Amino acid sequence: MKEAKPWVDEVRDQLKKADLNSAATYSSYRKACIAFCDWCAVKHDCNSIEDCKPYVVEYLQDYATHSSAWSVYSAKYAIRKLYRVEDNDFVIDFKGPSRCRVDIKRSRGPISAVKDFDEEKHAVKLAFACATGARRCVLLTVRYKDIFYKDGELYVHMENDKYGKKHDVKIMPKDEAFISSFIGKGDPDDRIFKSLPVRFPIQRCRRQFAMDYYKLYANHPENIAEEDEYRCRRDLKDVVLDREAMARVYDALGIEDENAVALHYC
Repeated sequence: MKEAKPWVDEVRDQLKKADLNSAATYSSYRKACIAFCDWCAVKHDCNSIEDCKPYVVEYLQDYATHSSAWSVYSAKYAIRKLYRVEDNDFVIDFKGPSRCRVDIKRSRGPISAVKDFDEEKHAVKLAFACATGARRCVLLTVRYKDIFYKDGELYVHMENDKYGKKHDVKIMPKDEAFISSFIGKGDPDDRIFKSLPVRFPIQRCRRQFAMDYYKLYANHPENIAEEDEYRCRRDLKDVVLDREAMARVYDALGIEDENAVALHYC
C-alpha cells in the first residue's frame, strides 16, 4: 500500500478553517497546497506544512518559471490561506509576474470552438446562460418562479450566488421573448435545468452576456463624462470604457470589481 503523505491531512484541516467561498475553491486550493508540499518534500525533505513554511517564496519563484501568471497568483493565494496569512504575522515576500488580458486563454473564443461540446443539443441552455450571465452553480438552481416582471421589465432572480449573495438580473430586450417563454412552463418550485454537461462553456456565456450588457448601456466614448471614464491599460491602452455601464455589468454578473470586467469580459 502506498504510504500517505503526512501533510495531506494538515492541508485539509487548515483549509477547512479558512474562509473559502465554495467547494470548488477549496478543491483548487487543496490541490495547489499539496503540490507545494510535494515540491518541498522532494527539494528540502520536509514532512509537515510547518517544515515547508520557509520555502514558500523559493517555490513560487520556481513555479513561475513554467506556469502562467494566473496560476502563480492562484498558488500564492492558496498558500496564503494554508498559513492563514491574514491572522498571523507571516509575510509572503513574492511579487508574481504581471497578469495581462492577452495572456488569458481559458474560456476565450466562440462557443462553437469548445471541443467535444454539442452546441445544437444544448442550444436552450446556452441561450439561457448567455441571456442571464449566471454562474454554473446558480444556473442549476434557477426555478420557474425566479423569472418575473417588475415595473414592466423582466428579471431573473439569482439565489445563493457567490459568497451566498442574492440578486436580480434585468433581462436585455433582445432576450426578453425567450426568457419570458419559461414563465408558467413548469411548477413554480421546479428547477429549469437539472443538469449541465461537463464541458458546458459557462465562462464564455458569461463573457458574451457581459459584452452585450455593456453595449446596451454604454455611452459612446465621446459622450462619457470625465468622472465616468475608465481608462484601460497595457494592450487596451487608450481604450475608454463607461464606468456606469461597467457597474451594471458587474452587478449583473455578481462580482464586485470593475477591473475584473475590463480584464476578463471586454
